[in-house]
Amino acid sequence: MDRHFTLKQLKISELSKVSQDIKKILKEKKFSNGSSLLNMVDINVAVNYVFDCEKDDYIFDMEYMYDIQKILNGSFEPKWKSMHPSTALTAGYASATVRDDTRDNYNVIVLLEEKSVFTNMSLEALKSIGESQKRMIIIVSDSDHEKKTHGNLNAVITKMRYSKPYVEMKKSVKNSLSTNVIGLQTLKTLRGVRDSFKQMVVADSLFKEFSLDYIGPINGNSMTDLVKALRMAQSKMGPIVIHVVSDRQTVKNKLDNNFVYTNEMVLQWMSELLKEDENAYFVNTDFPQSSVYDSSEDIFADRYVDFGYSYNSAVTFASGLANKGHRTFVLLPSVAVQRCYDQINDIICRNNLPVTILINDAGLIGEKSNDFGVYDVSLLSTISNLTIAQPANASEMYGLIRQSMVSDRPMAIRYPLILVRKDEKIGNADLSQKWSVSGDLEKCSGVVITYGHYHDRIVSKCISNDMDLAVVNARIIKPMDLDLLDRIADADVPVFVYATDIITGGLGQEIINYYYARGRKVNVRNFALNNDFDSSTSSVDLKRQEKIDINSLFEEIDRCLKK
Repeated sequence: MDRHFTLKQLKISELSKVSQDIKKILKEKKFSNGSSLLNMVDINVAVNYVFDCEKDDYIFDMEYMYDIQKILNGSFEPKWKSMHPSTALTAGYASATVRDDTRDNYNVIVLLEEKSVFTNMSLEALKSIGESQKRMIIIVSDSDHEKKTHGNLNAVITKMRYSKPYVEMKKSVKNSLSTNVIGLQTLKTLRGVRDSFKQMVVADSLFKEFSLDYIGPINGNSMTDLVKALRMAQSKMGPIVIHVVSDRQTVKNKLDNNFVYTNEMVLQWMSELLKEDENAYFVNTDFPQSSVYDSSEDIFADRYVDFGYSYNSAVTFASGLANKGHRTFVLLPSVAVQRCYDQINDIICRNNLPVTILINDAGLIGEKSNDFGVYDVSLLSTISNLTIAQPANASEMYGLIRQSMVSDRPMAIRYPLILVRKDEKIGNADLSQKWSVSGDLEKCSGVVITYGHYHDRIVSKCISNDMDLAVVNARIIKPMDLDLLDRIADADVPVFVYATDIITGGLGQEIINYYYARGRKVNVRNFALNNDFDSSTSSVDLKRQEKIDINSLFEEIDRCLKK
């Protein structure tokens, strides 16, 4: 008997225990996006209780949501595997279209975060779904934040309730219903329902133009309310939105007090630097899980703007600020860079605007290929006027950000989501040279060129193994340090380029192209991720499979130098 079948045999009152067990598993495994994931557990359990995951089509907006499904039903395989914010509604619309054309009879259930509702792609999909009246169940998960952050649907509705047009409409409804016996009975009934006017007036004003029915807001912490709403939606013949509001849940990672995650450290630095320069702005996206982000509105005051998952809008807005003479910082996850390529190329770089793109979650790190930040270097390296950098440590990161504060040109600074020491910021790093060298370039037996946090690890391994290698910190990926590349060629030793981003358009390929174009015969070994990598494995296993982990690098160095 599988777990899915067992779940359906339970009483509704027993479902909360299942949710608690799943939350415990998720906390122990320390999934990324932990807080958002916990808010989805009760909804997923209720969905699996009411619907059939083997027959019905579940389409979730973010890949991490499927972790809950796999715990509930180990054999579950998502039917929609291109999970990025704002894609689920369009994919669900396509599924419903095929179902109706083939006269099939499965349900289409779309689950998305409230932050995804307010993007262009989602709004366009809602319009198409409403016009077609395809039978779909759209569940919007809304955390009850204390802060009214961007994209919080409950906060938007609450704000509308206190607006002048709403108050006047509410008064008009009340006066109309008070004029007759039937109306008085209706008004009496409505008064007994919490937020009844909110549901009648505000929800209608939000979804009426899309021709969508609406149920909500539903208490996401009540399994009874969730199951009741889902069963009600199941009987609807057209599209319906279920708005679920849950108490915000947090994951408290037990970390050494001396360490902090990079995104939290960078944001804290930005808050300090913006206090120094009143002409600078910070544009945020993606809501990384961080206590600093929770209080970011207070930290940045009126020079902080949040765009949620609307990456393109964030980049365009940052460009507009820069066009008016403001130094602007915009935070993007690496996986969103491809979405914003046109804006970065056509608006920021073609106009040479002073925008710094802080690219977080960069590099081959994480459990899921959907989160691997391995494409941004290849994409951005094709753009003119853009400097691309990745610091080796927190001190260099701080120095690069300060350097970009006084620059009048566009810059992209990428960094991975890793733990760093809180005291690693020791002031401005010496970035007078594009690249720097550890070891003696004139007497070495080989050269390793790398960037990012790998640099310090490779240097340490060379020292511990007593190897006479020169290790180059290519902190400025573009433009390359051509003078140093010429000196490396003159040394006439093997060169190993270690950069675990995608191989096409990466640093190694650019170095090979440079030497080839100048007729320099240099023995370059390129360690990078192949284009056809296995997307079903974690970053750690993938590095081993592709032989681009640190151990494989040094095995190849030993083999090459012993020839």
